[in-house]
Amino acid sequence: MNCRSKGLLASTPSNRILSAWLLFLAIVALAPRPALAQINLSATAGTPAASYTTLKGAFDAINAGTHQGAIAISVTGNTTELATAVLAASGSGAATYSGVVITPRGGATRVIGGSLDAPLIDLDGADNVTINGLNSGGNALILTNLNTGAAALTLRFINDASNNNISNAALSGSGTDNTRCRLVLHWHGYRQRQQLSVQLQHCSAAGGTPTNGVVSIGSAAPAENSGNTIGNCDVANFFNASTATVGILIGSGNTQWTVNNNRLFQSVPRTYTTANVHSGIQIASGADHIISGNRIGFSSGAGTGVYTMLGTIATRLIAIDINLTAAAPVSVQGNTVSGISLATSSGATTTFGVLCGINITGGSASVGTVTPNIIGGASGVDLLTVTSLTSGALLAGIHTSSPDAVTIQNNTIGGLSSSGTTATVAGSVTGINVSGSTASLTIIGNTARQPKRQQLARWYQWLYHRKFTGIGNQFRYCLAVRNSQCCKQHR
Repeated sequence: MNCRSKGLLASTPSNRILSAWLLFLAIVALAPRPALAQINLSATAGTPAASYTTLKGAFDAINAGTHQGAIAISVTGNTTELATAVLAASGSGAATYSGVVITPRGGATRVIGGSLDAPLIDLDGADNVTINGLNSGGNALILTNLNTGAAALTLRFINDASNNNISNAALSGSGTDNTRCRLVLHWHGYRQRQQLSVQLQHCSAAGGTPTNGVVSIGSAAPAENSGNTIGNCDVANFFNASTATVGILIGSGNTQWTVNNNRLFQSVPRTYTTANVHSGIQIASGADHIISGNRIGFSSGAGTGVYTMLGTIATRLIAIDINLTAAAPVSVQGNTVSGISLATSSGATTTFGVLCGINITGGSASVGTVTPNIIGGASGVDLLTVTSLTSGALLAGIHTSSPDAVTIQNNTIGGLSSSGTTATVAGSVTGINVSGSTASLTIIGNTARQPKRQQLARWYQWLYHRKFTGIGNQFRYCLAVRNSQCCKQHR
């Protein structure tokens, strides 16, 4: 028998077939593979289904009319957006849709992210868009723009984008331009006023350190941004060491907003290097706003820790700042300002002082008339504290200089402390401070507790020797001062 070795694969018909298959598999294994699709889209008209690697890709297809009708977008993986994902209005160009719903899928946290000196997501006149992070079954959604440029922001509503709802999502951004409001969120309307009905609910705008957290800048009447809500959100870590910052800014060109049940906090101490006035919530235009149930202070959304502001410059803070035009109504109810510590060089002794819970410089405000606001707290000490390098630093619970009708009623103020960095530097505390003249001012049924014992003399001076200038020039009722050595009702 003649036996010869023919190697591992002898040249037989079966071995030749096997070799061909191995070569094919090797080519497939080494060939470039297309990126996995992170965005799955379904539609009731046009092309019924497709997959994309970015949200921008899906939006571009919608804008081109490829997908129409009711559109559902499932985010099944993380995306890196290299350019702004712009969704145009239905009826603009070839876009034809009745609504767009975006949700995460797959039981994991999904991230739509990028680093753009521009909006990450731009709803340009787009209506009926829902972005729901779900926060259930392991599903969650994060929208993040890592860029720190002047035009960087995470989500923008522009050109009358209406009837949109953002819920259960985390938004992160670090945009730095304070003057143009290119920040985490931005509403901007251009046409005739309408009820935009943009809802930001149960979201977290806590990632990154943008100069401002949530911002609305509209156009002049009659094209204001109107009928929007920011509710049940964490708005945190808005910070810029060298310029003024605001957590929620309802700027020019706005009216009829509801800002309710939000939590504004700083998760770590912040050191400021330039003297500025910072704000938690600032309302600067329009009328018929409702500011209710918000909590400003602490270092977490759970209301623990301390909102700490450090520095050796003249830093000042207003938790809720209202500055509206003549007689514009605003309701400020059931808010809590507590857990704040401010280090400053400011010795401001008038108006809102160095630290103020609620400041009203314009508009017809109802403060606590439905639900009491709490400035500091009903018990405890050092709930709001100022430590200054300069004597006189005023900590004011509530201040008004509005020329319009203002009612301050049923509020609780206590646990306020202002002191100096040395024994020779003294601070000052005022429960309710009134400056300027007003058409009508009612201060009734408020409760104020004395500051710390070493500051009792200043509290006593405020009550007895300043003719109640701290609480409004002998109106029907001043403050009911409880739990102190000067406990009596003043009329």
